[in-house]
Amino acid sequence: MVCHPDSVHARAGEPMTHEPPSDQRTEAALRAAEGLLRQLFPAALRFTPAEVQFLTLQAGIWAMTAEASTQQRRLPQLLGTQLNTMRRAQPVPKTAGLPHLAPGDLQGIRKRCEALGQPWTLKHPVRDQVTQTSYRIYPALLSQVRASQHPGDVTSNYDLQITLALVYLGLPALRIRVNSLLRLRYHASPHDRSARQHPDAAPVAAVLAEHDLPWRGRTTLRRPTTQVAMRVTTALADALKAAPPTDLRCTIADLHTTLLALYLTDAELRAQIGALLAMRRKA
Repeated sequence: MVCHPDSVHARAGEPMTHEPPSDQRTEAALRAAEGLLRQLFPAALRFTPAEVQFLTLQAGIWAMTAEASTQQRRLPQLLGTQLNTMRRAQPVPKTAGLPHLAPGDLQGIRKRCEALGQPWTLKHPVRDQVTQTSYRIYPALLSQVRASQHPGDVTSNYDLQITLALVYLGLPALRIRVNSLLRLRYHASPHDRSARQHPDAAPVAAVLAEHDLPWRGRTTLRRPTTQVAMRVTTALADALKAAPPTDLRCTIADLHTTLLALYLTDAELRAQIGALLAMRRKA
């Protein structure tokens, strides 16, 4: 097996951003909080919804109390970013059935997948020309991603992230959209004019800030992290490294965190990924 070891940050359209309504945001936040509580307490311990809500509120009060007594005062900035995002939120349009994905788009994604030697069906593991791509991340973001999935369709981090990567490689419009975000992350503050004018920048920056992940590209994470390791074909690993703008020398970590943050902020993209995962399960 050929291995490409990675450090903390390994190298690597039309806007569709919609913010969920307030009750959906609250539900998603509480699901993410429950995931974090399960990491803090013994695995066998279970919480009622009321307990999750109370413990989350109490933890927030303790965090704000500690923040108010220090000189760093990072919490107001993080909460302010989240508040601004909520106040700018637009309601998610109601759609019936599966999200629209043009047959040509689906065919393009599948053809790119097969050309890279990656199995389209989730039933078959990668067997030929296998390598491992990995990056480190704070686990809270992965917990929120897991909580955002429909309870009956929760899938592994691996399958979800590979599907996101395949859509990024197979759909030029999404690749342009993500690459423009990557360029901002490497060259602009989220408060710069260019970032303020980008429809995805503020929501993505808010998701990253909420989980204490840096907006600035190629920044080392300072707190305990979890490592996400994915077995993929060497062709797919090479394609992911080559897809972002070459002048950025983009890391695998920054590419995946951008994709995951966009997945959380865009209800339509989230539904499309869910539909593709269902197709890959049935293939």
